[in-house]
Amino acid sequence: MPRFLRANAKILGGTTAPPKREFAWHHVAPEGELAVDVAKVGNELVIVAPIAGADPETLSVSIDHDMVTIRGSREQQKETKTQEFFYQECFWGAFSRSIILPVEVSKDKSKATIKNGILTIRIPVVRVSAEIPIEIIDEA
Repeated sequence: MPRFLRANAKILGGTTAPPKREFAWHHVAPEGELAVDVAKVGNELVIVAPIAGADPETLSVSIDHDMVTIRGSREQQKETKTQEFFYQECFWGAFSRSIILPVEVSKDKSKATIKNGILTIRIPVVRVSAEIPIEIIDEA
């Protein structure tokens, strides 16, 4: 065993693994992450997210500066107390997703709709000229 591992093992009480630290204030429940499609359609930025099983009352969509955040939760419908899964790929519980907006948008005119388990967010794009002429002053 290398010398630095022996020294750490002695300090850590015979193990080379770092000590486990658990802080109640640091505990964060795991959240699922949504899959999204983001596209520019005409003069709108359109974000589409499948959120089947989520109650629309538990959903929230917010825009802060250049980021859209979607939050919500979906609860698993238990069939019986003795379920034995062969596959369990669906995420149940709280989920969230933050998306950095790729273009300037008009936040005030944004709208979100849900239909058949698909959340659609439409945000108008603000036209910003990429080229700004700068006057040149001859100081000679």
